[in-house]
Amino acid sequence: MANGRSRLRGPRRGPFAGLLFAGLLGAGCTSVPGRNVPRPSDPSSPEAACRVGYTTSTYLFRQMLDACGEGRANIVAIGDSWFAFTDGNLLFPLRVAMQRSRARPASTLLNLAQPGNDANTAVSGVIKRDFADVLRYRDYAIRFILLSGGGNDVLGRNDIDRLLRETVPPADPSAPETYFDQPTLERKLEGIRIAYEEILDMRETWAPEAIVVTHTYARVKPSGRPASVEVASFDVEVDGPWIAPFLQEKGIVDERVQQAVMDYLLGRVNETIRNTLSSHRGGRAPIVIVDTRNTVPPLEPGNPEHWQDEIHPSPTGFDMLGHQVIRCMQLVSPGFLRDIRPEYGDSRLCLEIRPDVPRHPR
Repeated sequence: MANGRSRLRGPRRGPFAGLLFAGLLGAGCTSVPGRNVPRPSDPSSPEAACRVGYTTSTYLFRQMLDACGEGRANIVAIGDSWFAFTDGNLLFPLRVAMQRSRARPASTLLNLAQPGNDANTAVSGVIKRDFADVLRYRDYAIRFILLSGGGNDVLGRNDIDRLLRETVPPADPSAPETYFDQPTLERKLEGIRIAYEEILDMRETWAPEAIVVTHTYARVKPSGRPASVEVASFDVEVDGPWIAPFLQEKGIVDERVQQAVMDYLLGRVNETIRNTLSSHRGGRAPIVIVDTRNTVPPLEPGNPEHWQDEIHPSPTGFDMLGHQVIRCMQLVSPGFLRDIRPEYGDSRLCLEIRPDVPRHPR
């Protein structure tokens, strides 16, 4: 299989089922999200797409909604490379589970994510149009909206360089906030908040029964390691490194300070996402925040298994994240993939925010 490590327990299958699934899993991987035309890698017909249960084409997804029959668990994912990296991503375990499950209704997944997207990309341009079109298409019920966004708003050459101040010695890992231009950082965090609010408002308008599932980010290490895969089909630059060179240019070379600075920055992003969703009121379905901050072991010398570069887990690391997301989806929707039991996951990491009960992060 493309992932190779998504060990989800389900019904026993014949000896050739795995080979068939390996071909199906690759379908759609090179399509360009946000386009209203199917790509050569998408299934050739709506009927074939119904069997695969996955596409990156909104055009094909709408055909699937008509052809697959009512009552399916329809899922729409929007976001960044954590949902779209071709060398394993957070959605791979979900796709494996969808293929292995024999439970009915079956599931259908549209993936609008693209490497390099920031949170605001999902509420602008062609992706916003496609997202809205799917939510309101002929009143078909969307069971889940999966969100992955916020990391690209603060990392990489276009953002982190502007967020960091020139350092003033001596380096102090106990005061990471002093390394940032706080007005610029607050403006960035406000942009993330507005983007999430816009997505929730679109849900309330066209799919109020849809359960929103999003995640915090893992603990990244400024290792300087670049991306190990090419994503040429997306026509975007996904090379890295995204952190270490910019810290070094600002004079932040002490590894303890580097880690403290990154923990603070992504901690503020996670806090913004949690506060925005926890204080939101509206819709008729819950919002779930999957606490993935400590799900993947951090990159350490002699332990490279779980990370392939500075900000992207390896397929092994994404397996751990993906299984945790499935467990949270099953917690709020008990009938979802009911014959599948994830290998990993802890229900205590699923922060469920119900629309009728005020909740705030701990």
